[in-house]
Amino acid sequence: MRITANPNPAVQSSSVRSSSLSSSTTLLQQLSQSTGFATFLQSLNSNPSTRYDNIDNILNNRLLQHSGSVNRMSSRSGSTSLHRRNSIRDHRGARRKLRSLMGTSGEFPLTFDVLDCDGGCFSSRYNVENILRQDSSVYCSSKSTNINIRLKFNDRHRGVSDATFILTKIIVKAPQQGYTAPCKEGLIFVSHEPISVEATERYDDFTEAKYKELLASGDGYIDDSWPAAYFCIDSSTSLFEQAITPNRSGKFVLVKLLRADGDANNIDLQYLGLIGATGPRSFDAGSFR
Repeated sequence: MRITANPNPAVQSSSVRSSSLSSSTTLLQQLSQSTGFATFLQSLNSNPSTRYDNIDNILNNRLLQHSGSVNRMSSRSGSTSLHRRNSIRDHRGARRKLRSLMGTSGEFPLTFDVLDCDGGCFSSRYNVENILRQDSSVYCSSKSTNINIRLKFNDRHRGVSDATFILTKIIVKAPQQGYTAPCKEGLIFVSHEPISVEATERYDDFTEAKYKELLASGDGYIDDSWPAAYFCIDSSTSLFEQAITPNRSGKFVLVKLLRADGDANNIDLQYLGLIGATGPRSFDAGSFR
């Protein structure tokens, strides 16, 4: 049923807000596809201190362009003032959304494609791609230990498939209920070249104690064969979050799921969030090879 008139002011106000949110979302979609926005993201990586000025400059320029076109159209109908106010409100909303997405340091959830996985899956509904979706879907393996998932960075923000990322934080979630084998522990590897599963076999059945020993023996030396992170998911919250220090740069990631929580025949993982930035923002600690 289509409603042609609405005498209820509260409903009308709700409709205006919905329209404003839709316009803000459309603006962000346009920005994410623009060359200027890609340049802006790169500038954040090299000079994060100017991030908010850059956000304002880009959105203000878009506001001037958009409001000019709106004014030309709306002047014919005599409603210039209303359209101008709506346009300004929409762009302010878009600015808030963009700042929320970027966080406080120009970082955002990185996007990846799954290259391969040797853990199998319980069924197609529980496939490994589910770990890259921040929703209720879950990956359920058919193996119980040492599952290797290889990922390649896909910079969808700039439309670049062979780009370098900087990993600054990881978020790992296990399903809270309804699954018998929530993931407990695992390792994250980062490299500029495809990571060989065979090269990481020495870390099979690794423990947190062994990881700490490895860090203590490294004396600050880091290369692609070293794990970037070890995660142990809190059973009470089904969540693990950790900043990556030092940050690690690369194009590829290998996730090694070591074991589930308790005695189980498989591993269930809900979400893997890899947070960071793109471009020449920082370098790994290490030595020349």
